[in-house]
Amino acid sequence: MAGPVADQQRQIAALTELQNIKQKFENDMTLLTDSIQKLQAVQQHFLASQETTKQLEQIGNGEELLVPLCDGLLVRGKTVDCGTNLVDIGAGYFVEMSHEKCREHFKRRIEFINVQLTNLQKLGQEKLMNRQHVMEAMQKQMAQMRLNMPKPTAPSR
Repeated sequence: MAGPVADQQRQIAALTELQNIKQKFENDMTLLTDSIQKLQAVQQHFLASQETTKQLEQIGNGEELLVPLCDGLLVRGKTVDCGTNLVDIGAGYFVEMSHEKCREHFKRRIEFINVQLTNLQKLGQEKLMNRQHVMEAMQKQMAQMRLNMPKPTAPSR
């Protein structure tokens, strides 16, 4: 038969395990939140590119404009062939596309990101529910430990 000290040690070990599980869920939630924010930023870039493509359709040949090389650097340029766009498709590859194909490309990418965002949000909700269940189990474990604690006895006079 196990003594009260062994029971208390088991309860402390179980509580420690629950705290570790809770910490893992919190770490997962942080990672998911960061991933969602990054995907939303990428989605905004695709939306901006889609809007820029619409604007480029209305520009004629030989018109001057500022060309963004990166977020903070613009250079002067002149339009040459306004019927096509050079599109970065990833991994350093660029493809020349018509305005219509360019819009379709950005639309597909945005839809893909929307699906991924939905999946990550569902996963986040599941992790949040699991974390809540762990916290409830921790509260029950701590309540059980309080009930099993030896009662202090008053000193006799």
